[in-house]
Amino acid sequence: QLSVADGGNSVASMILDGPSLTASSSMDVGKYNGSDGRLVIKSGHLFAGIIFVSGGGGPGQRGRGAIEIQGGSVVTKNIALGNSSGSHCTLRIVGSKASAIAVEDYLSIGVYNYLEAEKEPPPSATELIFDIDAEGVTPIFTWGKTEGQVRFPVPDNKGNGVGTCRLVLHLLAAPPSGDILLIGGPKKCQGEFTELQEGAAVRAQFENKTYEWILTYRGGRTKCDIMLTSPRIAAADGRMVPYATAQKAKVFQFDRAVVESAYREFYRQVDAQQNPIGGRTLAFPGAEGYGAYAKGGRGGKVLFVTNLNDSGPGSLREAIET
Repeated sequence: QLSVADGGNSVASMILDGPSLTASSSMDVGKYNGSDGRLVIKSGHLFAGIIFVSGGGGPGQRGRGAIEIQGGSVVTKNIALGNSSGSHCTLRIVGSKASAIAVEDYLSIGVYNYLEAEKEPPPSATELIFDIDAEGVTPIFTWGKTEGQVRFPVPDNKGNGVGTCRLVLHLLAAPPSGDILLIGGPKKCQGEFTELQEGAAVRAQFENKTYEWILTYRGGRTKCDIMLTSPRIAAADGRMVPYATAQKAKVFQFDRAVVESAYREFYRQVDAQQNPIGGRTLAFPGAEGYGAYAKGGRGGKVLFVTNLNDSGPGSLREAIET
């Protein structure tokens, strides 16, 4: 487990600038009351079992957490944003240089009222920030066919799902024309961005020019992708007119090879950290993996099968029953 500013009133930042970082269990960025944590991925590969930003649910975890992805790749089972009541967090993706952001199960946003410990938990506040460059922005893929999904805050009667999730767009350059993928996945998302229903207009500015898109939660081949569509630009008279340029948005697709590579590295590091119990020897020279120290038949009785008879001396049956 790796924690960045999880202690009360602690302040910490961590920058990953290659080659790789593996947190086999979970990762916390800002957790307990008064904490303020920041994780920046500039390059390299991050693998974590679960990434909690601003607590994992429960009282006393009203911290602040921020993750900024500038490059490299991120592979994880889940990203939990603002799961603790009263917490504040941001997930920011800067431009299109990052090669992959792959979440196997859930991008979960909003309060998780652990054991219903709080009768009326205050809402958490989350921002998803996409800084769009001339080629678009690296999207988040929730890729698991069974559970891959974005879960925006949707309150229930147990204090879960309380919170806000605001979409923020910045422009680092004049944007590309065409659709821009923000989040891709195999299942329809639960809920929506705060105050942004299907078909809402969203805007951003660059060099005193205003650009506008239509936000959809039903884009892509699966009709489940969250995308910016129908780009327009403000004309001199203030009217929004269709926007087109020779620069098209970079095409991002879920790359299973990136995920498989991350999992292989994860298991390699886990294996490398396992110490032989009781000074056991390898099953055979060069053995690796969870069975590397398997005893097998070492130290046992050696029996010889000398014929193909169904039973009797020298048969396989007699050897097994001995």
